[in-house]
Parts: sequence; structure tokens; C-alpha cells
Amino acid sequence: MLLLTKVSRICRSRPSPKPLTERIYQHLLKRGAFGATTDEIEKSLGLFHQSASPAVIQLRRAGYIEYNGQERPTRLGRPAKVHVVIANYIREAA
Repeated sequence: MLLLTKVSRICRSRPSPKPLTERIYQHLLKRGAFGATTDEIEKSLGLFHQSASPAVIQLRRAGYIEYNGQERPTRLGRPAKVHVVIANYIREAA
């Protein structure tokens, strides 16, 4: 939570993450460069797709996370993009 406060101060033009997006951001931060697909986020945090997907999109549009160019299969075997925390926010916030 402290990290997100620092990121918010650095990026005042971006809205502060809400509780669900904060949970997802912290999860992705712990995963590091390996990142996670939306499906993996849903499974790890016990979320429904209808909740997780909009929150992931919100984080991406706000500039906190991005796709890393990789794909992994979902639980149904479909390819899914991998999300990671944008590296310069980790360094600036430290």
C-alpha cells in the first residue's frame, strides 16, 4: 500500500487505484517479470472474470501495468496475454 502511495505522488495525473485494482497491482508486483494473465490473477485471488478483467484494464489504461509480449494458456487452453508492473514505477517508488 505504501508503494502505491508513492507511485500516486510520482504520477499525480493518474487516479489512485481502488481496493480491487490495488490487490491486483500488489499481486503482479510480487510476481515480478513473470507476471500473470487475467486468468491466473482470477485463480490466485479468488475473483470472477467479470470483476478481474475490468480492474486489469483500468490498471493498464492508468499506466501501472503493461503486456510483456508473452502469452500463456488459460485454464481452457486459450492463449492469454501476460501482464507485468511497469518497471520504471518500481524503481522510482523504491
